[in-house]
Amino acid sequence: MAKRKSKKQLPLPVIIILLVALVISGIMEVTGVWDKLNSSVTGTPYINTHNVDDSDVMATATFIDVGQGDCTLFVSDNTSMLIDSGEAENAPAIIETLTESGITELDYLVATHAHSDHIGSMAEILSEIPAKKVIISKPSEDSQSTRTFTDFIDAATACEAELIIAQAGYEFSMGYALCRILSPINFYSSMENNNSIVMHITVGSTSFMMTGDAEAGAEKAILDKYDSIKSTILKAGHHGSDTSSTEEFIDTVSPETVIIHVGKDNKYGHPMDVIMDRLSEYTDDIYTTAQNGTVTVKCYKDSYEISTRR
Repeated sequence: MAKRKSKKQLPLPVIIILLVALVISGIMEVTGVWDKLNSSVTGTPYINTHNVDDSDVMATATFIDVGQGDCTLFVSDNTSMLIDSGEAENAPAIIETLTESGITELDYLVATHAHSDHIGSMAEILSEIPAKKVIISKPSEDSQSTRTFTDFIDAATACEAELIIAQAGYEFSMGYALCRILSPINFYSSMENNNSIVMHITVGSTSFMMTGDAEAGAEKAILDKYDSIKSTILKAGHHGSDTSSTEEFIDTVSPETVIIHVGKDNKYGHPMDVIMDRLSEYTDDIYTTAQNGTVTVKCYKDSYEISTRR
């Protein structure tokens, strides 16, 4: 009778190396478009506000009027973050705003999702003003194949930005601001809007809910995952479309102020009357870039103030 061969066990270090390799290959298969990847979740950053006086401006959030698109610049303690960038034709105005703010390099550039009204001018912006870190949500295959998206990724690679794939729970500090990514929680293969990065930003006593174009599905996932998402200022989702800003979501956020990025006389009818009526149940302080132009929020330790300019 032939003797059964005994199975040799691999040494533990070899097993660990193989497991790590499998995990890395799995990540790169999902996100293979990018050569540089860092999607690790950090611990909660520490923000020191002990030396901040009540009269000090801790952060400025500028909701730039880019017509029917999104673009918001956060600046805090000499650090900067640009969230979205409107269409390609908006690049000169955005670059001018950044230059006027003394920004020669962005600390963070956030692309909430891969639609052109949110990333259209990013390639040109990055060619003039590079970014240290670029945070993006995983786009659908259709969006990955667009010229707008590939030009954006090429520009980010050219300026040697660190590419970070957004994960729910990812936290980082930006000056005096604590930024926490709430979504995407799920990946929607054919619903790019619901892949939007939704970010909660806290500066002193003021908090922002930045929603990209997240629609009802993403809003529900956020409500199911988090106990509290109450925010002082809401950047309303999807330009005031009725696909977003569900009653439950708005009720839970319970904003004091709402800001809507939207183009004047746009063909979509944004912001929709039903959404404006819903928002007005919570606050009279509703600003749209179509009506008010660029909206600026100055954050102090225990208060904030808003100004507008066309």
